Amino acid sequence: MLTTKTQKSQTPLKVTTFNILAPCYKRLNPGRESTNPNLWKSRQRNILGLLLSSESDILCIQELWFDTLFMKNLKHEFSGYEGIGVKRPNRMDGLGIFVKKSTYNLVDFESLTLNDEGYRVALLAQIRSKGDSSIEFLIVNTHLTFPHTKLELKLRLWQVKRIIKWVKQINSSKNLPVIFTGDFNLIHDNVYRYVKKQGFESCFEKSNKREPYVTHQNHRSEQVCTDFIFLKTDTNCKTTCSSNHSYLLPKGLPDENFPKDFSMSDHRPLVSELSFEHTKN
Repeated sequence: MLTTKTQKSQTPLKVTTFNILAPCYKRLNPGRESTNPNLWKSRQRNILGLLLSSESDILCIQELWFDTLFMKNLKHEFSGYEGIGVKRPNRMDGLGIFVKKSTYNLVDFESLTLNDEGYRVALLAQIRSKGDSSIEFLIVNTHLTFPHTKLELKLRLWQVKRIIKWVKQINSSKNLPVIFTGDFNLIHDNVYRYVKKQGFESCFEKSNKREPYVTHQNHRSEQVCTDFIFLKTDTNCKTTCSSNHSYLLPKGLPDENFPKDFSMSDHRPLVSELSFEHTKN
């Protein structure tokens, strides 16, 4: 009788999501930071240094400023990463996904523009690990509308529904695990509940038994949790993915309040360490 041995191999993955506060939005008195290169260049160096120190395999950035010099500096510092980006319609900022060349390959990517729903965008990448135990997954990055009004509260739900529907269509023939990251602007509301009802789990909640209290201090001086890394593995996926550990940067600082001395952005980076289990028969 011929027996088949099942081999399981684990592939680690570290993902970081960070809204870096584009210089075109950072308020000064008077004006915006984008008008003062000395200020934004200094802040950018600190941001890129912090992200590189995280040693992440994938970096998901929101409010990526598509200024020529800003992008030139970023590409130089991120030379070990392959990057893709999408700009918001009629805006100077957008999204970026950066994949570490030594550990993962960027197989394909697509973007979604929500012209009728807040002029927001989403960016999707198909990633494959390098090495003998090759695994694949999708990672999605987005930044939802800030809810200034009741209409914008509804817009956020429409946006996330459109994005998840789009991801499902892309993944229908691939059956890959999905990592859904970004700045979702508010917590524990209808958007958060909808994402979880679609089968996604929050990586931070999974490993810490709760969400972070504060990841963002907004322009109203409100301290809220808005940044997430969600994970979904369907039963028909050949590869399973699980969340091992999640934390905020700078590491070791409590999350009950936004750190007074953290001035790189009005958000803190969120890091999740994941593992994939690929079964070979």
